[in-house]
Amino acid sequence: MSRWQQGVTLISMMVGLLISLLVILVMMTSFRTLISISAEASRGAFQDGELATALTALQMDIQGAGYGLDATVSPALVKSPISLPEHGSEEALLWRFKDGGALTCAGVVERADTDPDSSQPMRVVSRLLANDCSETAGLASFEWVLGEDLLRFKNQTARQLRITLDEEACSPFGALGESENHPIVILSAPSSTQHAGASAAPVSYSICLLNIPVSDS
Repeated sequence: MSRWQQGVTLISMMVGLLISLLVILVMMTSFRTLISISAEASRGAFQDGELATALTALQMDIQGAGYGLDATVSPALVKSPISLPEHGSEEALLWRFKDGGALTCAGVVERADTDPDSSQPMRVVSRLLANDCSETAGLASFEWVLGEDLLRFKNQTARQLRITLDEEACSPFGALGESENHPIVILSAPSSTQHAGASAAPVSYSICLLNIPVSDS
């Protein structure tokens, strides 16, 4: 009489082990993908937060353009190329205002630089200060120096911050009637979604400069 073999054979053990390894491999791959997606989302949210903070700070800076100045003197705000030591010629937005009798000339510029951590190219948005500010001379004629860095676009070589200067009837925050024309400054920059290659609208801020009237033409 033949007897049936009982227990687990070596082949069945190897098959079970192979299935277990495949399951573990799939789980590890899924976990790595999930961690990668979460990390990328966190980096994107951090970048968008930095961008919003920087543009809000710029909005508050630019809002003061023309404050305390006679409307008949030289322009209180211009968009013009300037020469920066060690950085060459860069296009900048420049403005001036008077607060408590003290005249201040300020500006913002985006420039090329190198990331000190990775040695990769990046674009940096920086505040500007003028050493020889005056109320009558052209803003672009001053000697401008770099101030605080507001924003860094790492691994980028193309210009990121778009500054558009226009004029129209406007009212900051809708507080006043729109009966007079004023300069409008529009700041826009790509979001992390756009940097990732997806279709999305840029982050954009529109600034109505109430201190600078513009005559209707």
